[in-house]
Amino acid sequence: MRSKTSKSRKRALSCAAALAAGVLSGAGRDSRHSALAADYTWDGGGGADTSWTSAVNWVGNVSPATGLGDTVFFGTGGATANLAATSQSVGTIVFNRTASFTISA
Repeated sequence: MRSKTSKSRKRALSCAAALAAGVLSGAGRDSRHSALAADYTWDGGGGADTSWTSAVNWVGNVSPATGLGDTVFFGTGGATANLAATSQSVGTIVFNRTASFTISA
């Protein structure tokens, strides 16, 4: 006959194993992007400063950080965005259908 301590220990180990399996099954995924994804809209409010990284060029005065889940919108605001001095990754870039834009390397 098994003691109650043995049954409790076995149950605790089973729960721990199930928890570990659940954690490990998601270990290869990076859910930060979907959880922290944000939308940014260019308004060109920086005047002569057209840098992508200048917060004044974005609605709310917050520039996008590199985030593969982020979406940036163009065509609703002012000057051209300049990416010459930076490397940037975003999930989606959306151009308003009335926007004029040039993409060059």
